[in-house]
Amino acid sequence: MKTFHFDGPDWAFLTPEQMYDEEGKLRRAHKYYQNADIYFLTVMNKCLFNPKKTKVTSDGNIQCEVCVGDPETRTFRRLTVVFPLIDIFHTTPGILHEFPDRNEFLSHALLNRYLPKNTLKKQLYRVVKGGLVKGILRPGFALNVLRAIYSSEITIRHSTRFEINVFDPITDAMTDEQKAAESKKHHPHFHALNNANWDTQKTAAVDYSKLPGANEKENVRLTIDQIVNRFDIEVGNQKIAYIGKTEQQPFDRLFPHVKLNELQSKLAKNEFETLVIHLFGFRMVDEPLISWPPTTRLSKSDAITITEAELINYFKPSENEDYVKNDGKPNWKHIKLLIKNKYENIRGLLDIDGRYARFYTSQVGNLKLNRHEIDVDLNAYKPAPKKKKTKS
Repeated sequence: MKTFHFDGPDWAFLTPEQMYDEEGKLRRAHKYYQNADIYFLTVMNKCLFNPKKTKVTSDGNIQCEVCVGDPETRTFRRLTVVFPLIDIFHTTPGILHEFPDRNEFLSHALLNRYLPKNTLKKQLYRVVKGGLVKGILRPGFALNVLRAIYSSEITIRHSTRFEINVFDPITDAMTDEQKAAESKKHHPHFHALNNANWDTQKTAAVDYSKLPGANEKENVRLTIDQIVNRFDIEVGNQKIAYIGKTEQQPFDRLFPHVKLNELQSKLAKNEFETLVIHLFGFRMVDEPLISWPPTTRLSKSDAITITEAELINYFKPSENEDYVKNDGKPNWKHIKLLIKNKYENIRGLLDIDGRYARFYTSQVGNLKLNRHEIDVDLNAYKPAPKKKKTKS
């Protein structure tokens, strides 16, 4: 039984504001975004920070207030969370392997890498560290003092209500630009692998000095979606308003997009909901598998069209017009193409975990959010066989 199958997929999401100016140019230069085939425009509850409530705690953590919009009550639900700033550096593979325990790594960084900038704090730091080494001060007390000195040098700023810009002294102390340059010089193959993800012709057009935070001293950026996912905060679901195909150029396709602009206009005066753009790169193959790596004999353009059409037909978004109604499906071009090429089924799987990938519409409801399965029996759309004429 020959089946056209699409699944996965690779997934990225962004807000409309991130599509424009230098940030948009940089995103469209990355192969991860360029390889997207399908996009969703979804509406969800607005999530943002309350800048007045963001602060640094005495032990070097970031305390912030997450606000989640509720369009029905026209209020924001507010939740206070504390983010361990040291996690940013501790979770990097090399550090995590050497220091499985976060507090052990923090103690190592405070005692061996960090040194305060302020003269008085530097003197106090040296006194406390000396007292710890000589056994005059208890380890617990000494480390608490060092953490307090460190936390007093952390600075925070909100460039928007969707992110927190942080200067972390430990990140600064652990970053060695000279060593990074030496690494690039002696390990060119490693860096070439990273560079392979970028379209260098497009990155050449980016003015890096105009990127968010480019002229600021902050070295850590915490976005609202990172915090939501990190603490598994309930933010509601993603209502799919429109599904389309990117034609391999998601940003160029979406910049003048009529539906995106229409939805933006509708939500412009709604402070409790927001528009989100999801980009997908699906794996599209024929089953049973006849080649390795798995692929399809259909053209890339036809495979994307089939995927788009069946996703629309499954979800039936409110703003789509084509492929929404089942009437006339036997006459759809891609259905005829598949039947002509002796396909008997279309199977699709959209399976992504996370708060920002809980998709629903009035058609599919909100019981199955992170996993959606599509199964189309093409035999139901084959034309009835012609009756043989009987001899009179």
